[in-house]
Amino acid sequence: MAKKKRSSGEPAPLKEQEAAEVPVQDEDVDEFAPGPIDIDPLQFLIAPTAASTFTSEYWERKPLHIPANEERKKFFDGLFNFDELCKMSDALEAGAMLLMDQDPGPKGDALSFEDDVDDAMVRAIGPLMFGRDVVAVRYIDGERETLSAEQFADSDTLRSLYKSSSATLQLHQPQRFVNKLWRLVAALEAQAGCLVGCNAYLTPASGQGLAPHHDDVELFVCQTQGAKKWRLYKPLNGFELPSKCSGDLPQEDLGDPILEVTMQPGDVLYVPRGTVHQAVAQEEGSCHLTISTYQRWTWGDLAGKLIETARDSVGSLPNALPLELRKGLPLGFIFKHGLQAELQAADAAIAARPDAVSLAAGLRALADQLEKGPAELLEPTADNLSLDFLVHRMPPHPCQLPDTGEEPGLEDSLVCRGKNLFRIIPYELSDAEDSDEDEDEEGDAKEAKEKAVVKLVTCLGNSRFTHMISSHDHDDESDDEEHDHEHDHDQLGNCCESDDEMEDEEDEEEGEAEEGGKIEGAKAKKGAKKAGKEEGAAVVAKEEEMGVKEAEKGAEAADDDKENTGEMAEIMEVDVDDEDSGDGNASDDSDEEGDDDDEEEEHLQGPVFSAVFAPVLAEILASTVEKPVPVKQLKVPGGEPQEQLRLARVLHEYGFVITVPTVEAKPSPEPKKGAAAAKKATTEEEAGEKKVGEEEKGKKRKKGTKAEEKGEEEKPKGKEEKGISPPAKKTKKSVK
Repeated sequence: MAKKKRSSGEPAPLKEQEAAEVPVQDEDVDEFAPGPIDIDPLQFLIAPTAASTFTSEYWERKPLHIPANEERKKFFDGLFNFDELCKMSDALEAGAMLLMDQDPGPKGDALSFEDDVDDAMVRAIGPLMFGRDVVAVRYIDGERETLSAEQFADSDTLRSLYKSSSATLQLHQPQRFVNKLWRLVAALEAQAGCLVGCNAYLTPASGQGLAPHHDDVELFVCQTQGAKKWRLYKPLNGFELPSKCSGDLPQEDLGDPILEVTMQPGDVLYVPRGTVHQAVAQEEGSCHLTISTYQRWTWGDLAGKLIETARDSVGSLPNALPLELRKGLPLGFIFKHGLQAELQAADAAIAARPDAVSLAAGLRALADQLEKGPAELLEPTADNLSLDFLVHRMPPHPCQLPDTGEEPGLEDSLVCRGKNLFRIIPYELSDAEDSDEDEDEEGDAKEAKEKAVVKLVTCLGNSRFTHMISSHDHDDESDDEEHDHEHDHDQLGNCCESDDEMEDEEDEEEGEAEEGGKIEGAKAKKGAKKAGKEEGAAVVAKEEEMGVKEAEKGAEAADDDKENTGEMAEIMEVDVDDEDSGDGNASDDSDEEGDDDDEEEEHLQGPVFSAVFAPVLAEILASTVEKPVPVKQLKVPGGEPQEQLRLARVLHEYGFVITVPTVEAKPSPEPKKGAAAAKKATTEEEAGEKKVGEEEKGKKRKKGTKAEEKGEEEKPKGKEEKGISPPAKKTKKSVK
């Protein structure tokens, strides 16, 4: 398989730098050509089933087996297998050894293997580790066993577990390593608007890795090698769409299967959450991928977030909880309810009723408020719900990012660089951001803080290498489910960058490690995230490189309303290591246990603008190649050309837009009725001109007649001319 190494998802504008740093190898000819998976990934997975049929008849209702078509078979067949896993492990191990300035030994050549591992990935991930990256499990005689192994998942250990111990190897989030999966997952997230995970399962011949169970996510099982027989069962006790995984289930509790199917390469199997399933590899062994989504993404979760958002609203009645829910609980409430109170009460239902009625009244008042003013409550809730997704979503694959083009001028137009890649959210400036202002501008900074601001959030700087991976090491016993999707929002707040202890040892052993992208030794512990940004992502340029503040100082002569836009256009640098919480690997400066939403807001990447710019930003994000927005028509406050150009260039530098030439609008065609009338008028005009010409000839022939006859003839002739010529001229004018 021909491949070309591409470093960490760097967008199109950095291609030249990337080419200089990354060795070029063969590559699939279509690897960077946009295709169906980029345009409509869901339809790619379920074809030939129509999306409307799938969503109305199968989604969250019943499973569906979709046999391979040529397109899917070409994409999935051989995409991942056991040999690829071993090569990947060798490459990452050798790369980590090279970074530590050690002799890589016989595996040193692994860095040139035809896989998707590159230097930035090595810095961000290090060697594959059991628990975090790989889990070895097997299911024999009705019992599931997690096999213990060394800390590092080297290829020799993997081979022993797979071939000698008949273990299923579960690789977490292979989209971190495999470009095609990166591409598919990024496209699905852009389409679904929520996080999408992926796991790979490599099972030896006749093996079964997991006990029967159900998951709390929607699954698309994609076979890549060999064959695997699946048995699917109804949800236990008829409880559909559960919010938690089941754990191992006894075989005798399952009943008869509702679907049995043997998966072949290119096949897709949709499994709704709550559907119990188990699978056994056939004679040649099996490799499949599970693409998972919609964990904690229900109306119930939205309702919880809505109450939370309304509860935190200050001084705004339409956005706040109704008075019934703002009132305090009765004195001693907790002593009247709970297991103990229920056991002690003569009739627990009667005892609980008054408080239940009060709560129900408050919820009804909230429901009424929501229906009367849906935007006031729902819109801020949706923005809050989006924070986790914006922080942790996969950055787009390079083929999904068109080149930004030249720096825009006033005569150019702008097109949003990608659908659903960016989002405008309300934002509150922190004290730290204000402290960056000059002392003599303290008053202006205070005034700016009091004004409403928005943030234009981008995912271009997110790390591909930490997608859907938590920072803590998993215990062997923690992987009870086949699909350990790592969607847990608590875990997602602690994106894993690399093993802290290993990088601490690197600091001690080598001081300043220099390799490829030059990791700063003093910041080696934080190097994973920053390396991911420098090598992998993004178009988002550093503030000093952009010269944003200098550009904005030149425009201070514009309206006061405009001054915040440029001065606040800055990158909010993210250091995930510094904010680890809930595990033993948290750094010393992360003692605070702040609200998850606050932590997520700190990690949002993108420039900040005065809220008066929100309408023009929304217009730009809605632009397409078919409907670009001319720079000189940008509705910036004040409408000054220098402000239009400054905004266009800031958005271009951050990678939000591409520059295209402005095409002059063509005049709209005449309506059919008008065209018919014009045609009729033209016909009348030609007839009139013909009649006038005939009369002129008649005049010449009658030149010798008497003067009184001539007068008698010319009078009516003149009247006829006046009756014909003006309408004819008018018609010509209207046609033009």
